[in-house]
Amino acid sequence: MPRYDGVHPHHQIGSFMRGNIAAIVLVLLGTFFLLNNLGVIDISLRALFKTWWPLILIAVGLTLFFTPERHRK
Repeated sequence: MPRYDGVHPHHQIGSFMRGNIAAIVLVLLGTFFLLNNLGVIDISLRALFKTWWPLILIAVGLTLFFTPERHRK
């Protein structure tokens, strides 16, 4: 029988995934800025933000929706 340490297994997975998602976002942003600075890609961050800003609202809303109640304080 598995030992229960007081932390629900789904909360452990959620914390683990949140850390992975943050790491992936940082790597992608860093890669984007590096490629942009090196001239490999020519994309305006202002144009991207102007087009995709609603996605930020959606991501924040989904995060708030799926965050367990005990973590919201």
